[in-house]
Amino acid sequence: LAWLQLQPLCRISNFRPAAATLITATASRFARVTVRRAEGNEVQPMKNNNVFRPVSVLCAECLFDIDMASEQEFALMANEVSRDMLVHFSPRNREANALLVAEEERSGDIVGSVGIELLALSPRAVRGNRVSAEEDVSMRPLLSNLAVSRQFRRRGIADRLCRGAEQVAREWGSEEVLLKVEKGNRAATRLYNKLGYRAVAEDDNAEKALPSSGGLKFVRTTNIIMRKDLRYPPLDRVLQSIVLFIALTVAISQYPGDSDNLNNVLLLLKEALASRSLEPLFKLMQ
Repeated sequence: LAWLQLQPLCRISNFRPAAATLITATASRFARVTVRRAEGNEVQPMKNNNVFRPVSVLCAECLFDIDMASEQEFALMANEVSRDMLVHFSPRNREANALLVAEEERSGDIVGSVGIELLALSPRAVRGNRVSAEEDVSMRPLLSNLAVSRQFRRRGIADRLCRGAEQVAREWGSEEVLLKVEKGNRAATRLYNKLGYRAVAEDDNAEKALPSSGGLKFVRTTNIIMRKDLRYPPLDRVLQSIVLFIALTVAISQYPGDSDNLNNVLLLLKEALASRSLEPLFKLMQ
């Protein structure tokens, strides 16, 4: 792990001039970013061009307040993330897994990441060896390590990474995706809700790593378990859409117009009500 001690860790300097920060942010806004799956030597631990180094630094920056951390503390956190990712997203993991990265096309820098893997989990994302025999334990995809560089946020990159991971889960034949998010992380929870994830349980016995003067310490925290059905949108979103369509129908009946689009919406709504099928609603939501 000498690379963490010798390199500057790609950290954002606390002393960067305001003008330089503005130029960097502006350039980031217009930079083209590609989301792809890391493959081949990129996920081989012993290869020099593997993605675990930049990804672990990026994840550490997102997990830990780097502005308040010393270089040593940050290196400890990045090391911990690197060890964890090697276990889950390298060939050391015999189960299906994938690591997706967002790459800035011009520089080749990795500016985002997300991982997904198949684990023996209960519907509440509890490991199979920690639940009773009566619980439904099966191989379920777990999404983790979602991170986007500060300069590249608010560009839909997190959405693209998650949807890419969900597509991988579909290719595995999965019908759902689970994830864990720390309670109180409102920004992440809002993002996942927007993407169709809904809370299904809480884990009061979760732990997270924090750097300290003597190394890493693990402290108790609470995680929210969220789930997304890959086949259908969440029920609350369907109900909201139904209310919206009904309101639109009333508006059309009261203020008739000649818009073909509005007529098509009305026809699909009538079809949904007549057949009692959600399929026409799915078409409208698309």
